Amino acid sequence: MAAAPGTRTTAVHPLTSLPSECRVLGEVFQPHLRSSESNLFVRVEFDTGGRYRVPFDAVENYE
Repeated sequence: MAAAPGTRTTAVHPLTSLPSECRVLGEVFQPHLRSSESNLFVRVEFDTGGRYRVPFDAVENYE
């Protein structure tokens, strides 16, 4: 099952480093297109509050 925008899933919270329930807000993106880094991110909103850009691999079931 893919975690498309609006889907509820689990992701590692950037402040606690613990898996937390969240809602996916957007598609996968690369913040710096001209960067040599290939880091991909997803925007999520955690149930505990706060919207964060989290690494793609920190989101469960994102295909």
